[in-house]
Amino acid sequence: MFPFRKHRARRVEIRRNRPDNASRLWARLTRRDNLISIAIALAFCVSVASIVMFREGVVRYRPGQFTQQDVVSRVDFMTLDQDKLREARQARRDAAARVYRINAENENPFETLEKDLNDLPPLLWGRQTAAEIDSDVRQNLGLDTGEAGTLQMFESYRDHADDYKRTVHHFVESLREGLGDQVILAPDDRRKDIDRTILLHGASGNLEVWTLQKTVAAGSEELKARIATIAQSAVLNRLLAAKLGLFAANTLKPTFVFDDAATVERRNEAEASVPETQAEVRFNANQVLIPKRTVVSERHWLLLRQEQRAFLSQLGSGVQQQKFGLAALVILCTIALAGYIHRFQPRIVTNHARAAALAMLLISMLLLAALAAVGTGPLYVFGIAPTILVAVILTLAYDSRFAVGVSTLHALLVTAALDQSIGFFLILAVGIVTCAYFLHDVRSRSRLIEVGGLAAISMIIATVAAGCINFDPAEYILKNCLSAGAAGLGAGFIALGILPFVEKVFRITTSMTLLELADVSHPLLRRLQNEASGTYNHSLQVATLAEAAAESIGANSLLCRVGAYYHDVGKMNKPEYFVENQIDGVNRHINLNPNISLLIIIGH
Repeated sequence: MFPFRKHRARRVEIRRNRPDNASRLWARLTRRDNLISIAIALAFCVSVASIVMFREGVVRYRPGQFTQQDVVSRVDFMTLDQDKLREARQARRDAAARVYRINAENENPFETLEKDLNDLPPLLWGRQTAAEIDSDVRQNLGLDTGEAGTLQMFESYRDHADDYKRTVHHFVESLREGLGDQVILAPDDRRKDIDRTILLHGASGNLEVWTLQKTVAAGSEELKARIATIAQSAVLNRLLAAKLGLFAANTLKPTFVFDDAATVERRNEAEASVPETQAEVRFNANQVLIPKRTVVSERHWLLLRQEQRAFLSQLGSGVQQQKFGLAALVILCTIALAGYIHRFQPRIVTNHARAAALAMLLISMLLLAALAAVGTGPLYVFGIAPTILVAVILTLAYDSRFAVGVSTLHALLVTAALDQSIGFFLILAVGIVTCAYFLHDVRSRSRLIEVGGLAAISMIIATVAAGCINFDPAEYILKNCLSAGAAGLGAGFIALGILPFVEKVFRITTSMTLLELADVSHPLLRRLQNEASGTYNHSLQVATLAEAAAESIGANSLLCRVGAYYHDVGKMNKPEYFVENQIDGVNRHINLNPNISLLIIIGH
């Protein structure tokens, strides 16, 4: 019994003194630095989940895509046929009556006609032939150039002007009575309204409906015939009746003119009166929306979007199930991303500024890609370019392995957000690997463009392969190839433009910046050359040795060379206290206290 109790007591004591792993883990997690990192990860997870939920508005097919089978409706739904509604409203608009208003320039055409007829004789008196008369007057009276009978007739009224005026007044009054129920319109206006009714906007402000039978065109043969008949019955002198009637027919102006503003307002009201319900079309579940082997058009896309909304609205709890699945996918990707960062770039975990910058980069590029799928724009441009840009930036900021891992997870999220197939993911993966493989060193501005071009070529090949697998039409494959190529080149150009900003945010120095620092005309190197020429020559020698040593072991030779250039710039403060700058051979440390000498040497 005693040995057993002894061993048991020892185990209890060991267990009591053994550190609690759970407590240690909790203590590590609750440290301030780790809490900030966890907060960044949670904010990233929530933001990404919200963006991925946009996929509810993504339609299954894009305009120009090829349907391999019949696309059927999953639910019963009503949709608005925009073409049918547009046609119905246009028909109602075209059928609207045109509006005419009183001719403001000639509100009382009969009084104007009577005045013109009274002013006519003085224009003819004293003329021997018609050629001496104004051409407009001669044409309105229908006079031949050699006609003299009409002139003699008007000459006879020189001494009987009152009789002529009474005759004209009687003729105009007869004309007013005979044409009182007629609306005189311009010939072009009456021709446009030959088969329809019109609206007259009179002096009272009310609109009156008039038919074709109550209108006549100014200067028409019909009007001339009616005026001639009235003139023959109202004027005893047949020659005078003929000339007065002809003059009246040629000079009588339209009593109403077309009112463009009122007509447009009337047509707008008629168009707005057509309800949308008149163009609603019902589709039943399992009804074919797009036949197989059909190229999806803009109209098909709108129809599929309506079906998508109806399907989501009728899912009920199914929508929540889908959101739960997407949230779970985002959480898994976030955990994988966090573990990958902790494994290969642990300094990001402790450097919260870099962690926040990385999270903002991934979120903003995912949002840009998700917004590209909302409309009918080119998906293979704005859906691909953001992820390629992520791969370029991360390769520049860190290394190829880290860029491939993080960008691949980003590509997975983009594929889920856009509701795309595995082919789309493979196109992204090919572009990511191409950028990470070839973008190992940036020593010229053209390098980013070259890498963008290589990524474009590789993604074009992948797009052709994916299109052939999906039996897409050649036109659609060509369109996607151009979009993918534009995405690769665009990412290269954008990365070139934002490279200084990337260096500042991620606190990195690219080879292009190192080359700028290695330029002998750099102000600091020129100052070193002028103030400490010996140190400058010493730095050049060290740079040569360091570059050769770095190349032999596979290190960054350019970084070593630039570092050697600047490693002794501190000697410019007291250059004469260093042997390479003591041209006269006098050692300044001989008469100095050793402690002072030590401070000078350390201070450089």
